[in-house]
Amino acid sequence: QRRKDEDKIRQLSKGIEQSPAAVVITDLDGKIEYVNSRFTEVTGHPKDKVMGKVMRILKPGITPPELYNQIWSTIKGGNDWKGEFYNKRADNSYYWEDVSISPITDYKGAITHYIAIKEDITDRKKMIDELILAKEQAEEVSRIKSSLLANMSHEIRTPLNGILGFAALLKEPGLTGEEQNGYISIIEKSGTR
Repeated sequence: QRRKDEDKIRQLSKGIEQSPAAVVITDLDGKIEYVNSRFTEVTGHPKDKVMGKVMRILKPGITPPELYNQIWSTIKGGNDWKGEFYNKRADNSYYWEDVSISPITDYKGAITHYIAIKEDITDRKKMIDELILAKEQAEEVSRIKSSLLANMSHEIRTPLNGILGFAALLKEPGLTGEEQNGYISIIEKSGTR
């Protein structure tokens, strides 16, 4: 049974280490006790430099303190917290991450540690921002097109009414040559307009 348990632990450890998400385990005070290799890839912080440090090393000062208070209140209460952070890498570049933080309990139900599963969503956020911008630009183009068509319709309608009206008057019987020439002149001017 012990061998089976050790194999299971080894299997789970390997799974966490090779996870595509960054995994961080802290003690009750938020001091880091474990990070997987994905954490180092995403943040640029080497494992040996973060062990024993408080998770604050990623806190760029953008997230309001009230949110951190809410997170601590939630996880200390034995509940999971899920949300997004705008964090800072070791090279001072910023990235977005989707985070799930859960308490780890012992066999008696007492909280012993916290585990954070973090996924880098910077590219997804960038794509969403680009889609929103493209949508806004498309709406602006559509508005301009509608305005242009309305203006063109108005600009064409006025001279076209003149052409059609005076063309109809040319059909009237008994027009003098001078009247016909006047109507034709107005039709030509409207056509030029």
